[in-house]
Amino acid sequence: MVASFSPLSDLGCSCSGSMDSESHSLSKVLKDFALLISVEWQVRILVLISMLLQLVLVVLGPLRYNNSSGIFRFVLWGAYISADAVAISTLTTMMHNGGSAIYGIWAPVLLLHLGGPDAINAYSMADNELWLRHAFNMVYQVSVAVYVVYSSALEGHALASAILLLVAGAVKYGERILALWLGTYSQIVKSCLPIYKFMKEGNVVRLSGYVVMGEKQVQKMIEKEGGAPSKEKGDIEPGTEASSLEGKGIVTTNDVKDHTGINEEDYNLCLSHALFKMYKRRFANLRFEEGIREETEELWVNNLGGVKAFRIVEIELKFMYDAIFSKWRTAAFSKWGVVVRLLNTTLMGIAGFLILKEREYREAQRLVTYVVISVALVVEVFQLCRIMISDWARVNLICARIDEIKWCRNCRMKVLEIAVLVLGKVQNVAGGDTYRSTGIQQHCLMETCLNSSPCVWWIAGFLPKDNFVVNGYIKAMHIHKVSLQEELKVFIFDILKKKISDLKGRREIQRIILLGIIRTCTELNDHCDNLEEIILILHVATAICDMKRVSLGEEENKNVRLSRILSRYCAYLLLSRPNLLPLHPDMARLTYLELVERLLKIQKSTMGVLGKHSHPQSIEKVSVEAKTVLAAATNLARRMLDQNEDERWKSLAECWSGLVLYMGCYNKATFHAECLATGGEFLSQVWVLLGHLGCGEQSDSAMKVKAEVPKGVY
Repeated sequence: MVASFSPLSDLGCSCSGSMDSESHSLSKVLKDFALLISVEWQVRILVLISMLLQLVLVVLGPLRYNNSSGIFRFVLWGAYISADAVAISTLTTMMHNGGSAIYGIWAPVLLLHLGGPDAINAYSMADNELWLRHAFNMVYQVSVAVYVVYSSALEGHALASAILLLVAGAVKYGERILALWLGTYSQIVKSCLPIYKFMKEGNVVRLSGYVVMGEKQVQKMIEKEGGAPSKEKGDIEPGTEASSLEGKGIVTTNDVKDHTGINEEDYNLCLSHALFKMYKRRFANLRFEEGIREETEELWVNNLGGVKAFRIVEIELKFMYDAIFSKWRTAAFSKWGVVVRLLNTTLMGIAGFLILKEREYREAQRLVTYVVISVALVVEVFQLCRIMISDWARVNLICARIDEIKWCRNCRMKVLEIAVLVLGKVQNVAGGDTYRSTGIQQHCLMETCLNSSPCVWWIAGFLPKDNFVVNGYIKAMHIHKVSLQEELKVFIFDILKKKISDLKGRREIQRIILLGIIRTCTELNDHCDNLEEIILILHVATAICDMKRVSLGEEENKNVRLSRILSRYCAYLLLSRPNLLPLHPDMARLTYLELVERLLKIQKSTMGVLGKHSHPQSIEKVSVEAKTVLAAATNLARRMLDQNEDERWKSLAECWSGLVLYMGCYNKATFHAECLATGGEFLSQVWVLLGHLGCGEQSDSAMKVKAEVPKGVY
C-alpha cells in the first residue's frame, strides 16, 4: 500500500509549528518582563526597608544608654544586625541586575546607610575589634557602588548628584571604620599612655590640675625629657613651669576653674572629661599613682562630696560610652571631624537639589528617590545638630575659649563665649541629663520562689538547673527597677569616706571590708571563700527580717530602705551580671538555682506555708532543717531578729554598703564597658569612684583576699 501525501496536511503541520513557536517566544518575553518587574520592585522595597532601619537606629540609638529593657534591646539589636544585611543585599541585587539609571542614585544612598548613625556605631565592644573586617567590606561595597553608578550610564545633573552622593557615602563609611578602630581595646590602651606617663611619680614636668585638652603636647614634654630640644614650632621645653604653659594647647581643670565666666556645670563637664581620659588606664591595668595623693582625696572627699562625686562619675561614664560605642568622639572633638561632617551635609544638599531637577524617571522611581534622599538629608542634619549640642563639642568650645593664644583673639574670644553660653542653654532644653542614672535593678529571691505559680516550677523541675528557659523566666518576670535615690549614694560615699580615713594603705580595703562583714555576721565565717554564698546568705536573712518587720507593722526607716534596695540589687547582679563580680559566673548561677530548689521543696512539703503573708517564724521553723546556705541565712536572721530594731537595720545597711564597695574594688573594665551599652549599672559608678581614689586592686583577679580571711576567728 502506497502512502499518500496531502498538501493540506502539510500546511496544517506548518501552521501548528509556527503557532507553538510564537507562543513559546511570547511566554518567554512575558516571563522576562515579569522577572524584570519583580527585580525592580524588589530593589525599591529593599531600599525603603534600609531607610526605615536607619530611622529606627537614629531614634532608638541615643536611648539605649539609659534603657535596660529586654524588648528594647532586642528591637535595637535586630535593627542593627539587619541594617547592614539589607543594604549589602540591595547593592548586590543592583550589581547583578544593572542597567537601570535610577540604580546609580540609589547605590550611593545605600553607602550612607552602611555608614550608620552616630549614636550606635557599635552594638558591643566585639564589633570594634572587627574593624579590619568592616574595612575590607567597605572597600568591596564602595567598589560595587562605583560599578553600579558606572553601569547606569547617568548623564548631566543625575551623574553629578550620583558622584556627590558617592563621595559623601564613602566618607561617612570611612568615618564609621575610624570610630570602630578608635574604640578597640588596643587603641584605648594606647590613648591613655601619655596621661599615664605624665601622672607617674618622679616626672619632672608637672601641671596643676588634670589635662582636659592637649595630650599630644604633654607627650612631647615627656618625650623631650633628657633629650635635645626640638626646633618645631609650639614645642615645649623640658622643665617648663605650669604658669608658662598657657596658650600652648594644654588646658587643665584648674585653668577651667580659674577662668572667669565658666559656671559650675561647665567645670564639672571638663573635670569629667579629664577624668575619663585618665580612667582609661583601667583597661590596661595601669596603676593610679595620683590616687594616693592628698590632692586627690581633697578633690573627691572634701570638695565634691557624695552627690557631686557620683554626678561627676555619671558624666565620665557617658564619655566612656560615647568613645566606645558612638561616633561623637571622632565627629565632635576634633575640628576635622566637624569640617568633614559639614562638608558631607553640604554635598548631600547639593545632590538633593540636582535630583529635584530630573524629570525623566518614572513616577514610582521618582517618588522613592525623593523620599530616600529627603530622609537621608534630614537624618544628616539632625545628627549634625546633635553633634553640635553634644558634651564633646561643649568641652571643645570651652577649651578653645580658655586657650586664647591658639584659638581666640579679640572678636573670636567673644564669639566662643557666646557659643558656649548658647550651647549650654540648647543642650539643657534639647538633650537634658542623658547621663543621669534613672534607676537601680532589683530582684528578690524569696518573692521569686514563694509568689510564682506552682505550674511554672513543676515544669522547671523536668529541666536542668542551668537551663536557659528557667534563667530567662526569672530574669523576665522577677526583675524590676526602682528609682536611684540620692540618699543611697550619700550613704555609700560616707561609708567609703570612713573606710578611707581608717586605712593607711588603700590597696587593702577589700580585706578590711570583708573582715568587717564577717565580724558583724559570724554565720558567714564558713562561707568567706565564696562571694555568691555570702550574697545569698545576707539576701535571704534580710528578706526574712523585712517580712518580720512587715508582719509586726513596724515603720520603714532609711536603713531598712537602703538594706532592701542593696540586698535586691546584689541578688540581681548575681543572677544577671555575674561577670561584674569577683566570682565564677557558672558556679554563682548553680548556687543560686540550688537555693531556689531548696526553697521550693520546703514550700511544697509545708503546703504553701511560705506564702507571701506567712509569718517569719514559720520560715525559721522549716528552714532549720535545710543545709549550707539556707541554714546559715536562717541562723543569721534569727540572731538579727533578737537584736534591737535600729541596731539590726544599721548593721545590715553597713554590711550591704561594704559588700558593694568590696565588689567595686575589682577591675572588671571590659564587662563594665559592655554594661554601658545596656543601660549601665550602679556598680560601675562605684567602680569608677574607687578607682580614682586608688582603692583596691588594679587587676581583675578574683577575690585575692579570700586566703587572708581567717576562718573560725570571730
